[in-house]
Amino acid sequence: MKIVVVGGGASGLVFSILSARQGHRVTLLEANSRVGKKLMLTGGGRCNLYNAAVDARCYNDPYFVGKVFENCSKEKYLRVIESFGIFTDVPDGEGRVYPITYSAASVVDCLRFEATRVGVNIVCDTRVDGIITGEGYTVNAGGRQYCCDKVVIAVGSGSQSARTGLADLVGKEYLTKTVPSLSPLTVNNLPKGTSGVRAKCEMTLLDNGRRVASERGEIQFRDFGLSGICTLNLSAYIARAKVKGEKNEFDVSVDFLPDFDEKTLRNILMNRQRSGYTDDQLLVGLLPNKLAETIRRAVAHDDTDGLVRLVKRYVFKNAETVDYSLSQVTSGGVKCEFVDEGFNLPDGIIVLGEALNVDGLCGGYNLYFAFVSAIVAAERLER
Repeated sequence: MKIVVVGGGASGLVFSILSARQGHRVTLLEANSRVGKKLMLTGGGRCNLYNAAVDARCYNDPYFVGKVFENCSKEKYLRVIESFGIFTDVPDGEGRVYPITYSAASVVDCLRFEATRVGVNIVCDTRVDGIITGEGYTVNAGGRQYCCDKVVIAVGSGSQSARTGLADLVGKEYLTKTVPSLSPLTVNNLPKGTSGVRAKCEMTLLDNGRRVASERGEIQFRDFGLSGICTLNLSAYIARAKVKGEKNEFDVSVDFLPDFDEKTLRNILMNRQRSGYTDDQLLVGLLPNKLAETIRRAVAHDDTDGLVRLVKRYVFKNAETVDYSLSQVTSGGVKCEFVDEGFNLPDGIIVLGEALNVDGLCGGYNLYFAFVSAIVAAERLER
């Protein structure tokens, strides 16, 4: 069978390798000058291959993802990537699993070398303009026509990279709206002078005051808004709501001392006052200095209860995701309801990875799905 794979990212490379091993003739078309451009950026350049706690509930469509995971266990996944020459280290404290090289570049090289070894024809600097269906498929790309028996769409998402052109490759009836996800958040009331501050906390996303989700970890203040893994994970819920067309008003409530209840914190502050601490010294040692100064200035003199409330429930108003350039993934894409267990659309075109309306949380979940979707689709490919 002659197969054209559109997109040389994680899912495109994995599918190409596995289908070529089955004896199919595979041509991979990549718009960039080399394959794996976005893969090079994953995990801060270290390539977070998966998370030890991976679970379908970590994704926006747990039912669909659960069905996919039934066909590819973590053990099978590890066997497959080891066959590419990729070996993993033990999980870190957050469950994140990296290659033993801790280098995304080495992962890309393993995939690229294996694709070449098994005979995949890699054509870079070639953007696909459209696909014609009929007796087989004709892929128009770079002024040439590629005739084939099967087309695979593995263009990923627009996050951190150029426009994917997904809407030009599949029917609009199959697509949702797309929104940048796993991104920093802009807020209306960002405190001045806090850019660069990092603090341990618990963040809660509120939709018109109703709790949507909570994340515990580190918040990072930037000149335009909030960042850090907690923030990125909460942004996924905002993005998913936008994909559905919901009209929401999201706020983020932050507890800067989640290990202290209000009574304990109040006692600490009152003891400090009795010991002669000035107002400016009350939060020293409890919060980063700049953050302590900002919160203290926002509360009236001697208002201990107000200070406790603000430390425990600092609400950032009107939280919004930022643009694609600062997002890790995209929420939205091809609707999962239209693909079968082999990821085939009704017209027979296969769609993989982030081109589907599947997005997970930070920590290796999205790259894992990209790999696994390719593994399952290749196994179910007609011989």
